[in-house]
Amino acid sequence: MYSEDDGNLLFSLRHQSWVLKIDYSNGNGAGDVIWKLGYQGDFTLSSDQLSDWFYAQHDANIMSPNSTGNIQLAMFDNGDDRPLDNSGTQCAGHCYSTAAIFQVDENARTASRWWSFTTPYSWWGGNARELPTSNMFVDETAPADLNLTGSRVLEVTQSPNPTVVWQMEIDNQNSYRTIHLPRLYPDVQW
Repeated sequence: MYSEDDGNLLFSLRHQSWVLKIDYSNGNGAGDVIWKLGYQGDFTLSSDQLSDWFYAQHDANIMSPNSTGNIQLAMFDNGDDRPLDNSGTQCAGHCYSTAAIFQVDENARTASRWWSFTTPYSWWGGNARELPTSNMFVDETAPADLNLTGSRVLEVTQSPNPTVVWQMEIDNQNSYRTIHLPRLYPDVQW
């Protein structure tokens, strides 16, 4: 993802559970890794729980301007190999996934899980994007409680205790990255 404020790139490495910031500088950068966000990366997590990091994430995207070095990153955290505790014990079988927003301070190299919506485990796919209403649009591919050939798309409030505004179940079709479109006919009243 291109970062308009500083001209650099964010690169999501799903199987390493990292988001990298790459020195692109609008095409003039050296291509060096500026930082690695994720477990065993360059940031300290405000929580002392390893399970609060993201694991096997999809669609890491910038939600806020990052000219000051403080940004919010949204993503769908699939949770593959998420540790249950700080001893490194991992989930056996299906654990859980989340739509998540991380508050990232690039200067202090700190991060926190700012908002989260827990979903049934999904081993791949998905996205989380902020809507103009500040609600979150979430796509969960292959949720374990539905079936592995289905998907769930929903809108939830971005509040401490998120509420589902609407939800759609899709049978026999994986929705890798569903996109929320505004009305097709904005001037038409139904």
